Parts: sequence; structure tokens; C-alpha cells
Amino acid sequence: HDLERAASPGRSSACIRLWMKSRPYADVQTGIKGATKNGDGFDLIDLDSLVFSPPKKPKMPKSPPRSGKKSNDRPLTVGEWLKIGLTQPQKSQPVVVELLIEIRSSPTVRWVRESLELENRLQVGDFVDAQDSARQWYEAIVREVAPDTVKVHYFGWGSKWDAILPRRRDAAEGKLKSKSPPVPLWSRTSRWREQIKVGDEVEVRESSSLVQRPKWHRATVLAVARETDPPRELVGGAELEAMDDNGHGKKVPLLLLNRKRQILVEVPQERLKCTSPMPTVRSKNDDGLPVAQPPFIRWVNLYSEEICQVNTHQTREKKQTDAPATASYVMESKRELVEVMKPFNNIHGSGFVRESLRGNPIASGTVGLHNLGNSCYMNSILQCLNQIKPITNFFLQGEYLKEINKNNPLGSGGRISTAYASFLNDVWGNDYSILAPRLLKQTVGSFAPQFNNNFQHDSQEFCQFLMDGLHEDLNRVKNKPYVEQFEAYGMEDRLAAEESWRNHLKRHDSIFVDYTQGMHRSHLTCPGCGRESVKFDVYSSISLPLVPPKSGSTIPLKDCLDQFAAGEQLDEHN
Repeated sequence: HDLERAASPGRSSACIRLWMKSRPYADVQTGIKGATKNGDGFDLIDLDSLVFSPPKKPKMPKSPPRSGKKSNDRPLTVGEWLKIGLTQPQKSQPVVVELLIEIRSSPTVRWVRESLELENRLQVGDFVDAQDSARQWYEAIVREVAPDTVKVHYFGWGSKWDAILPRRRDAAEGKLKSKSPPVPLWSRTSRWREQIKVGDEVEVRESSSLVQRPKWHRATVLAVARETDPPRELVGGAELEAMDDNGHGKKVPLLLLNRKRQILVEVPQERLKCTSPMPTVRSKNDDGLPVAQPPFIRWVNLYSEEICQVNTHQTREKKQTDAPATASYVMESKRELVEVMKPFNNIHGSGFVRESLRGNPIASGTVGLHNLGNSCYMNSILQCLNQIKPITNFFLQGEYLKEINKNNPLGSGGRISTAYASFLNDVWGNDYSILAPRLLKQTVGSFAPQFNNNFQHDSQEFCQFLMDGLHEDLNRVKNKPYVEQFEAYGMEDRLAAEESWRNHLKRHDSIFVDYTQGMHRSHLTCPGCGRESVKFDVYSSISLPLVPPKSGSTIPLKDCLDQFAAGEQLDEHN
């Protein structure tokens, strides 16, 4: 407001407002698009919203804050406002800003430039800054426009997070009343892409991650191409969601402002995915740039959805420590309360259901599971099974879709495997801190009625049913032949085991057979007639007996395995 008074002394603040030259603005020579299709290059400055919260002081002021504002809030100074979006402002160089002053004769007269306000000129395809439900600002693109609302897609996030926002701050009603309307691009977000340099860290999508469930890794910038350089062929990158129209009736991935500047990044987590052997010394091409070795070292478009600012999807890295990892959930001061438990069908007294809570986990895959009634038996097994990396990657990469056996009468037609894949995508998608695995529980309960309730059950029983159901859904054997039971007495154990396993694979062959099934040798001797029988039985889980500890209070696992394999005398009860 000091700026308004300096621009037009003696006039009421209700009769004057300031516009600033838009950043970015359209450039016909370079082909760079403006943030919005309409407008004259100036955006209205909302001075009332330019406040920030400095660090709290040890002592609180004695007098209460005025106008309902927090005592640690103050208006943003002109110098601070000019540095919005500049990650490394240069103190030696002045910041030049073009301002336009609009004046009206009285507060009752309509503004001449009212049609040029952002809320009135928004169109599909315009780029803006938009706030999500967690009060975080992101670059966004307008997907739909209605008289009072707009639908936006947050850049770098899946389309499932698209949100409906009010077009105008004063016209919002109901649930939209607490949401902020879109604001000009880079007025709330950082212009980090224009400041990027070699050595900076960014977040890059994993090359093999799913479109709707991307996984993000930290990467280091090795080279930055010039804005005018011809775009290189992008090899080894992640598959992106096609949302933009290329003008020829084909959908292509989004590019912020249609800019095609590229950077070369190194993704340490994808080092082992390289098809060619890794050299001991990093090689360079004729331009002096490191040679790409996708997906480990690859070129990405700086303005695409394959890349995000560091700490967007992943939590900040902490120093390594031997202390156990702990998680604490602290509600931000300005964040809306999230209703984790709500009445079923909005009928009070009819019981409560638990919902998943969006948030970034402290580490990938470390997601808590809500107790749905007495479903701790299920949650404990799910937390164990989803840590079997080969099987989890098999589902996350969508490979299970190629092996679903819908005609297997012992399976679920793929429903259990699809529900389990959805559960794993939620656990490893870095979108939730707490999950309510309701879909998986309901799907399993529809095929196993004993689990279709809120009672307590045996964890091993649930584990066995879930693994059997997933195995039959993904069984590669389409037509099971009849196989006689194999007697191995008198044969060499190695040969008998191989023959028993071959017979098992004639009827059972899936990724769960590959990683979760084995055989143990059973040798029975009749004490009466002396007849012996040797068989190799397939198992996926075993129940170990607890043996008395030899010393102290701990029981070695080896002692339990030895007791399990020890011989025993059978009677009519076992």
C-alpha cells in the first residue's frame, strides 16, 4: 500500500490499483508462449495477500495482534516482493519491474481493466499457480472453466489430484470457500527452472514407474542446455501422462509454457538398469558434455512433468543414524483439518469408517495401515508381503496384467490380484502416509466369507488364503493335467526332489511359486510293519515351535528350525 500511495499521492486506495508486467510473457521471436492466452502482458497485484511469517521470537508481544492477524505476520516489503521466485537474487544488479497504474474516479465506478483480471480471462490451457488442499502452491494448468469454478491440473502430479477451485475469492461458497482461486504463474511458486545450474539436485521420475503411480528419485544436474539448442531425442525416460493436444488430434505430455530446454541428470538409483557396461571413468562427447547412459544418465525436458523441484515428492534427507526410525504427524498451523473418521453414509450412529490420509511418508513404502474393525491380522501380513521386493516390483511395473488367468476356476478372475496391485501402488506411490486397505479387504472377503466381517482372525490363515488366491490368479498353467502322487522311497534325494518339483510345476507355476514356495522332505516309518515312505511336500509357510531358551530370554531362530525338522513319534492324534 505504500507503493500505491507513492504511485498516486493523495488518492484513496479504493480508487487505485497496480498491475505488473507478467513473467513470463509471450515472445513471438523465440516461440515462447505466455502464461495465459488472453491479456496485454500485465497482471493485477494483490498486495493484501503479500505477507510472510518470519521465525518466531523467544518472547511473545504483550499486546494482542490487531485486525485478527498473527503477531508474527507483517506485510511484505517491496524489496522482498521483487525477489519472489528468485532462488539466487543478484544483489549487485537492480531488479527492473514494469508497473501500470489504474485509477478510477470513485469507488462505485467499475474498473476499466476489469475484463483483463485473471479470473475473467482464464481459458483452458492457461498456466497459473494453484493451491492444493494442503495449502501448498504448485504450477498448474487450467483443464476446465465454468462460470464460477475452474479445474486445474497440478504440474508434476497425476491427474487423480486435479482439483476444482473457485474463480473468484469473494464468490466461493460451501467447500470452495476455504480454497484460494488461481493466481498468475510464478507469483506464489519459485522460478527454479530458470535458475538451475550444474550440481543442483532435482527430483526425476523413475524410468520404469507407472504413469498414474510414479516413483521419484533424487538426481544431480550434470549439464544444462541452452534455451535455443535444438531438442535432443529423449531416451530411457519415464512414460508421462498425455494431456496436451499437439494440434493434430494427438495427445502428448505437457510442457510448461511449451518450453523445450533440456538438462542432463544422473539418477544413482537407476545405475543398475543400464544395458551397457558402466565405464570406470565418465566419458564425454565432442561438446565436452557427459555421455548419456539411460536411464542412469539421461536427458530430460526441464519443463516437463518428468522433473520436479527437490523435496516436492520426497522428504528432506536426514543424516544417517543408528537410532530407530520414528514418524510423527504434526498438523500445520494453516492446514485444514482432515476428517480421518467419518460416519458411514453420513448417518450418525451407524458406525465409522476410516479413510486414507494423503501425505509424504518418511521413507518410500513406510505407510501405516488403518485398523478396519479388527483387521490387525490382515495389516500385519500386508506389511510383510509388500516387502518381498521381486513380487512387489512385479505388481508395481504392471507385469501381473500379462499373466492374469481369468479362466482358472480356483482363482478370482484377477480381482484379488488387481486389488492387491492397487494396494501396492498406494503404499509405494509416495502419496499417502496412512492407508485404509478397504478395497483389498472387501475383495478378499467376497471370495472368503470368513474374512467379510470385523472379527479377529488368524494371521497365518489370512496369509495362506491371500497367497493362494494371488497364485491361482497368476497361474501360468491354463489346463492342469492329472499328476499322481510321487513316492520317493529308495531314490536319491536330489533326483527325487527334482522329480517332485517338476510334477508340482505341471499344475502350479506363478511368480509366487518362484519366490514363496519350497519343499521339505518327509520320511515316515511304521513302527509296526517297518514300511517306509519318503515324499517331498511343497510349502509356502511353516509353523515353528518355540523351544525353551538356552540362556537369557532370547530364542535363536536356528533352534526353532532344528526342532521343526526333528523326528517325532506319531499316534492317533497327530
